[in-house]
Amino acid sequence: MGESIRFSRKEFLAAGNTCDAWKSVDVELLSKDVRESTEKRIKSIRAFLKEGATLGEIEDKYGIPRSTLYRVINNCLALDDDGMIVGFKGAIPYRRNNKQKYNRAKTLECSSADGGQGDAGAFSKLITDYPEIQTWLDRTARSYKPRSQGGDGFDVLHNEFLIHCNLLAISKDHYPYNRKTLARSALREHLKAKSRELKALGEKQRNTSDSNDNVPPTDILQQIETDGHMLDIRLVIEETDSYGQPIRYEILRVWLLLLMDPFSRCALGYSIALGHTYDQIDLLKAIFNSLTPHQRPPQPIPSVQYATAGGFPSEHGHAWETWSTLKLDNAWAHKATNVVRILHDRVGCVAEFGRPHTPNDRAIIERFFLFIVQHYSHRIIGTTGSDSRDKIIERLSPKSKNPLKMLLTLDELKSTIDMVISDYNGRPHSSLQGHSPLEIFCLRRDQNSLPPNVLPEAFRDPDLFVMARQSVIVRTSSKYGGAYINFAYLKYKNPDVLRSDSVGRTMFIEYSREDVSFVRLLDEDGAFVGILSPPHPWYLQPHSLKVRSELWLATKDGQFQFARNEMPFEAFRRLKSGVGDISRSVATTLYKETGRVSDDPSSAKTVGTEESERAVLERVKLTRVFTL
Repeated sequence: MGESIRFSRKEFLAAGNTCDAWKSVDVELLSKDVRESTEKRIKSIRAFLKEGATLGEIEDKYGIPRSTLYRVINNCLALDDDGMIVGFKGAIPYRRNNKQKYNRAKTLECSSADGGQGDAGAFSKLITDYPEIQTWLDRTARSYKPRSQGGDGFDVLHNEFLIHCNLLAISKDHYPYNRKTLARSALREHLKAKSRELKALGEKQRNTSDSNDNVPPTDILQQIETDGHMLDIRLVIEETDSYGQPIRYEILRVWLLLLMDPFSRCALGYSIALGHTYDQIDLLKAIFNSLTPHQRPPQPIPSVQYATAGGFPSEHGHAWETWSTLKLDNAWAHKATNVVRILHDRVGCVAEFGRPHTPNDRAIIERFFLFIVQHYSHRIIGTTGSDSRDKIIERLSPKSKNPLKMLLTLDELKSTIDMVISDYNGRPHSSLQGHSPLEIFCLRRDQNSLPPNVLPEAFRDPDLFVMARQSVIVRTSSKYGGAYINFAYLKYKNPDVLRSDSVGRTMFIEYSREDVSFVRLLDEDGAFVGILSPPHPWYLQPHSLKVRSELWLATKDGQFQFARNEMPFEAFRRLKSGVGDISRSVATTLYKETGRVSDDPSSAKTVGTEESERAVLERVKLTRVFTL
């Protein structure tokens, strides 16, 4: 208390300050034991600062001495956690401000008592005397969880705390060793309080930029929002069996990945992704589809037609036009290195990743997904609803002996979702004063005198656009027939491109995760050199990196063996199918990776014919030659 500055009413009033601007306190909400004293303190402060009452008059009328009055005023002028003065909250008795925490100065004596009497401020003094332990305490508090919430047992944390104290060479007659509980309770309370403080600080940091970071665009193609939405629809794949009869397999729900211009509310393009989640290739397809001239899918339902006023911007002369910023969330597929590189080097835009758990940062595209739910996915037979308790599931469930016949096929979904998005762009929008998103987009583009930024022609091929790049080292071996590079478990070669004089060079390859049956070889400067191929039979059939990986690992573990002359797709289908009915997950994986769920009847017939011809040739093959 001796270090506190004495309050001066003359200086306070000369600076133009007034207590009327202080934060007020509702005295009626306080507890009865402090209500009366708080009210007297507030009245005494107002009388002293506003009415000019003397210290003697205040003491006679309110019973508050000079020292108490000055101390209470200093409490009211102290800064709170938010950086503002405390105000009249400082007049509440026994209330300690954040800046006025108790700092213990006296050293604890040895005690074997069970309780913690007289230990106030001992843990804080330990942190002050040994600041090195503060780092470990902050790191532990950041990840602290009670045992009931899946955290480690407190004995583990307490033992680590004692180990750190031992490393700091704290003597056994000092705190915490001179306590019977070894500061166990103090450590627990400190971790709980610090964990709450760090959590509140993180929430504050996430919410402080709500009004600063989300600056709305002033023109089209300045900011583009993208995200993925799982459609609440049961789907099937329809194929033909070996007898020419249709057969259906139910698959997992699919993802809709969309790019939208928030200024005009216009959907630029999209892609449909199969599987439990989408990957970076699905996102890159959506980006490329937003740039390339839109191609309408085939219409398996002739009675459903497009609206004449709808369409996509790329259908109205605005294909290949790029944007300045792409706003994404923090999904793994979005933050992939290849995605960021393509956006920066090829599209020429900035990837802006939003704050975690803040979908309102991309409110326009989230609102569009709500439109899809209300006007499409929750109006189709076989909808899965918003959750398992949604009553719409029972109302729109397929009621038939063969329910799969009533479900939407994947081809029908691709056709109808394209119509829904196209028609949305042509519908009048309430936020655009009755204009349609496509109308506003085309109008703003025509009014802009500057030429738009476009995607370079070298990257307008869909296969080259999604290719990833990786550095490799050229090696050689007479066992493998010369120079080669290692990639995806195999050795890629091409005698016309790689020779022994290239051994040891660090070069680059470009490959597509959807087709690793070849790679493009680049030199150190990025110039194209040639095509490299893997060994037989991997180069005979285009296949994805996932097909290669799963077949290779299964073969390495001894769980699978290739049949004679078996192609990668046939082997992958045999690996996944197994025995019994095909599940939705397996059907989705087979269709995504091989294009079919069941074996292709035409390929089976061809393979059977080739095998019979080969068998005939083997029967007439000469094994010995006799000379007479």
